[in-house]
Amino acid sequence: MLLIFFQSNAVANYPQRSFFYQGGDNWLNDSQVIQEAVDEYDKVIKLKPKIPEFHFRKALNLKKLGKFQEALSELDLAIKYRQDYAEARYEKAKILVLMKSFKKALVEINKVIDYRPDFYFAYGVKGYILYYLDRYKQAIKFIDKAIKNNAGYSDFYEIKVQALKQLGRYEEALLVFDEIIRNEAEHIRAGLDRIDYLKSLGDYNEATKTYHIILDSKVRQIRGYWEKAVIYEVIDNIIRYKELSDMRKVFSQIIEIVLSNRKKELENLDMVIKIYPKFGELYSDYVSVLLYQGKVREVFYSLKDMYIRHLFLSRVHMAKAISLAKQNLHEKALVECDKSIKINPYCHECYYAKGRAI
Repeated sequence: MLLIFFQSNAVANYPQRSFFYQGGDNWLNDSQVIQEAVDEYDKVIKLKPKIPEFHFRKALNLKKLGKFQEALSELDLAIKYRQDYAEARYEKAKILVLMKSFKKALVEINKVIDYRPDFYFAYGVKGYILYYLDRYKQAIKFIDKAIKNNAGYSDFYEIKVQALKQLGRYEEALLVFDEIIRNEAEHIRAGLDRIDYLKSLGDYNEATKTYHIILDSKVRQIRGYWEKAVIYEVIDNIIRYKELSDMRKVFSQIIEIVLSNRKKELENLDMVIKIYPKFGELYSDYVSVLLYQGKVREVFYSLKDMYIRHLFLSRVHMAKAISLAKQNLHEKALVECDKSIKINPYCHECYYAKGRAI
């Protein structure tokens, strides 16, 4: 079953870490350089200990190093010297989320909204927190407020669909995923145009940053299609188990609905397979820019990341194989199993799926 093997837990089990890690001196990526920045802030703080911005900047860089407790201490100092420092309270709430202290995070984010009612990202973070406190309806309410003012911000969309799924509102979740896919496609087109322009200017540093953005957008676009396929699997199971026990329904109608959902599931899996090569091309272009700049270390990590993401395609082919097998299209299912195994020959589930297809 697709749901058993492949249900995405990127949002459902833990916050979007990239979103909650954002901040700090963004041009710094190497941990050693970030630590040097922290040391410099220490020197400045010794000279002027009561300036909240210095503690705030130091905290953001400590967060990037994963030193959450130290970062919280610095944010508390920033707040001590400026009670209405909404940005500091906002970052404190995000760190508490990373530490899974959701109740404390909720208290802090409420203070942010009190001080800055127009700080719309805070509404989105409150939605995240409420989601992890199992308050799904309230989570949707606050996320909608954030989306209304930051319509293209996909992290907010993603947590909203998870809340909708928890409430069993699958049709609404599908519509939100359609919006995610549409928004990310626009971001990717704009990002590629920007990269071409930056390359023509010889500004490879800015081009690299833009690659980061559009690669993230591509991931969200792919995950949108993937999640839609999962939802159709869920709807299919609900219909089958609910309707087959209801003798008032005509059996042929049930079969028609099930086959319709299977078709939609396959369409979305096919879209993932179709657009995945473009993802690889983007990564290759990104690596070539890094090589041009002599950033060998970044190239190594990027290639490793690219390989890990490529393995996901094996899971997509396997999901398609299982779906085809359920429709008794065993020959087509075997073809998809072989594609899955070719990409990842060490995937035990792939061989299991092939056995089921046979």
